[in-house]
Order: sequence, then structure tokens, then C-alpha cells
Amino acid sequence: MCLNAGSSSLKFAVYRIAPEIETSLANGAVEQDGTRSRVWVRIGRRTIQKTSKTLFSLAAALHEVTTELEELTLPHPDAAGHRLVHGGPNHVAPARVTDALSEELRAMIPFAPLHLPAEIAGIDSVTSRFPDLPQVACFDTAFHRSMPEVAQRFSLPPGYLGRGDSALWLSRNLL
Repeated sequence: MCLNAGSSSLKFAVYRIAPEIETSLANGAVEQDGTRSRVWVRIGRRTIQKTSKTLFSLAAALHEVTTELEELTLPHPDAAGHRLVHGGPNHVAPARVTDALSEELRAMIPFAPLHLPAEIAGIDSVTSRFPDLPQVACFDTAFHRSMPEVAQRFSLPPGYLGRGDSALWLSRNLL
């Protein structure tokens, strides 16, 4: 199961992965729609839509998604992958979610305060719902590490380059 948690939505996709074959089983989202949440799931060409009177929370959204997938008799997930916007200077590849990584992510919230809290809540929701399910964090910043160094830099004062706090400086001074 792949998850992309936001402050007002949870996007997901479920795949069956066999040797050399990856098959999309379903995808969809739970989105805030005024005072209700809207759930939609696409399986092949069929789309199922439901609304709920509950306000959006990631725990409730994950519950709605997994309940709907169970009703559609899709298999229980073997693992969950999460898209995270920021992995800080130490994460240049996908990483298994551990207590240590969760602690690191919480410390990085100032680098992406609009995104990381929801993404961490998504991880916490999966942990709560499926305590033994392996989880992997996939960082947008890992993608950018493959770019040439000159393309990775922002127009920052030279003293900030290489310190790892460029995003924090940007958020406090430019945004």
C-alpha cells in the first residue's frame, strides 16, 4: 500500500507485486469536503464514492480506506510506503520506518511545517491500525539529491550552504 498523507487528504494506491510483475489493484483518496469527508476508490474502470459525516483526520481516513478495501476483498497489505516531502540531509534513499527514524522526522518538522506533521500522522495511523506492518518512508529530498549540486542550491547567503538548515532559513525569511 502506498500512502500520501496531507493535512486534508489521504491519497492511496494498492499494488500486488510478484516477481517482475507489478499490478495496480486500487487507488483513491479520502478528502475533506466542507464538513464531511469524501472517499473514492477506483478499481479498474469502476469508481466507488462515499461520503462520511466525520471531519477529516488521518486516523479516520486510514480506517475508512482499509475498511473499504476489506469490503472489496482486496488483500491485507504486506507493507506500507509513505511519501514524505523532506528527509533532511541524512536521508538520500527510502528508509524503513523505525522508532529512531520517527524521532528524526519529528525533529525535522521545522524544515517542512506544512507537510511533515500530516505525513508523520499517516505513519502513526498505519502503526496504530497495523502494528506489525513494515513501513518505508520515501523522501522527495532523496530525488533531488541526484541533481547536480549547483541545481540543488537556493540563492542563500553563503553561510547557510551546507548547514542543513536552508529550508528553515527560507521559511523564516522568505515565505
